[in-house]
Amino acid sequence: MLPYGRMKDVMITGYGQSDLEDIVRIEAEKQDRHILPDPNPQSGMYYRSDHFSFARVGVPALFARGNNDSREKGIEYMSAKEKEWLSNNYHKPFDEYEEWWNLDGVAEDARLLFRVGWELANQDEFPKWKDGSEFKARREKDLK
Repeated sequence: MLPYGRMKDVMITGYGQSDLEDIVRIEAEKQDRHILPDPNPQSGMYYRSDHFSFARVGVPALFARGNNDSREKGIEYMSAKEKEWLSNNYHKPFDEYEEWWNLDGVAEDARLLFRVGWELANQDEFPKWKDGSEFKARREKDLK
């Protein structure tokens, strides 16, 4: 999660994979936010992320965060900041807390993801892979 304040969006890495994003959409709208697909799927982030261990064995998992459109500074600002962060800090010794961080957006994302978890915990059905997901066949095989 990026330390640049509140966002208008919730970016879903691996967009189109599972029902989980439908729950995110509902909860994001309650926060006056919208969801969008990862604008850089060619980076392979979905396949390099921690949650991928679940996906590859057929368990729907979610990677979502405010990312693209700063409520205060807009899309162009966030595009530049994300590139800067990935180039200079991500998974490097400099990836540590700084005094200038604005964690309001991280807190908002945490509340959203809590609500997603709450909804899942109160459903009778397990989340499903969407048609076209490469992981759907694995899940269906394991359920037989």
